[in-house]
Amino acid sequence: MNEINSNSNLNPEKTICMYRWSYAIVKYSAEQSRTCCRTYPNEKITFENLNSKSTHAMINSQQSQDRRLEMLSGIRHPACSSCWKLEDAGIQSPRTSVDQFVEYIHQREGGPVSFSDILENKDKYLISNNPQIVEIQIDNLCDLKCIYCNEEYSNRWEKEKLASGEITEDAAYSKHKTSELFLKTFWSWLGSISANLQYINFIGGEPLLSPQFYKILDFLLSDQFKSKNRIMISIVSNLNSNDVYFEKFISYFQLLSEKFDLSIDASSEARLGKGEFIREGLKWNRFEKNVEVILDQIVNSANPNKILNFGFHIANNLLSASSLLDYITWIKSLEDKYNYPIHLRQNIVTFPEHLSPVILTNDFSEYYFKAAEYILKNRDPNKKYYQGVDWLSYAHFLKSIGDSILKAEPNAEIQKRFADWVLKSEKKRNIHFLQIFPELKQFFQLCQSL
Repeated sequence: MNEINSNSNLNPEKTICMYRWSYAIVKYSAEQSRTCCRTYPNEKITFENLNSKSTHAMINSQQSQDRRLEMLSGIRHPACSSCWKLEDAGIQSPRTSVDQFVEYIHQREGGPVSFSDILENKDKYLISNNPQIVEIQIDNLCDLKCIYCNEEYSNRWEKEKLASGEITEDAAYSKHKTSELFLKTFWSWLGSISANLQYINFIGGEPLLSPQFYKILDFLLSDQFKSKNRIMISIVSNLNSNDVYFEKFISYFQLLSEKFDLSIDASSEARLGKGEFIREGLKWNRFEKNVEVILDQIVNSANPNKILNFGFHIANNLLSASSLLDYITWIKSLEDKYNYPIHLRQNIVTFPEHLSPVILTNDFSEYYFKAAEYILKNRDPNKKYYQGVDWLSYAHFLKSIGDSILKAEPNAEIQKRFADWVLKSEKKRNIHFLQIFPELKQFFQLCQSL
């Protein structure tokens, strides 16, 4: 318990989050797990635990139960620091409300309807038996090297860091081979929770490039996998795949939509040259073409009763701030062209800190306020979006980022790190940064002077 934040005010209403129970993440290739996409670190699922705990080894380790107990005790653990930092900066975090948590306990685990009752009987609610979301991080095979990413999610970063000596072969994610015991336990666990499961999310790396992705899809499509409800299959992709890989994915589209609801999120945040710099390896024209192919598939689906969703997973970062309005205007043009609701998923880069938009100077807040204003003026209130990711809530999210930039105290150390990162990137990539981002000249010079 010595890792716990002693500054906590011990108010469970300000620490509780349903995702510690309902949102399971399994790092398939490395035999690791955690709960919620914003928590760290991953926990190794050991051979001993698989043998002794069987399916409980997946997300009910002692460590997982400790984190749940802390939340119910009003204690902020550093593992959830991403949300604490956002909330302390006045930015809307993904953390769920007390009401959502109580409803989840009541419906999914047969618990009481009173938060006070749960708090009085904490030990009864430390096991998660019915996660609603299972996110499968397949492997780190990826064709991009995004500026805010790392070797855990991109083998291109892994190769670079191995070559530079920043990581060792033992730490390389791509070297691990998944054991038969883990696979057997994983599928047994997934089958045991499938009755109440609502979502199966896929992330990478880049799922469309991974042979493992298609093996898992084949299993889900087979008669071996059964569920009471029609589960939502959600796939986050950079949609930068070449025709061979992309056409293979499209061949699964119809099959998946027959058995499951389907949601695809394009992970991207800027157009043209800015987008290609932020996501090294991105070919903008190919990405744009692939986006439109997906929208064609959805709009022209033969079965009107299928639930098919498409949206953008926008990782708001320091470099994407100035072109945010341009990006959202482009998305709106797609929504109008296809007359189909395109959702916007809230996301912000908090690590590495020197690429977070919160370190920008006050004048950059206007980029977020103008983008929010555009959304409020141009959104279609009659369109029905995928739950929780509508344009109105996204406008409020952007406004909260703008407000946080205005309120944030300048951090010279982090801003200096940004300037050092720019100079290193120019040398490594043989580019002139300010030719791509001229609007950052004054901010960059300020950071250099610190």
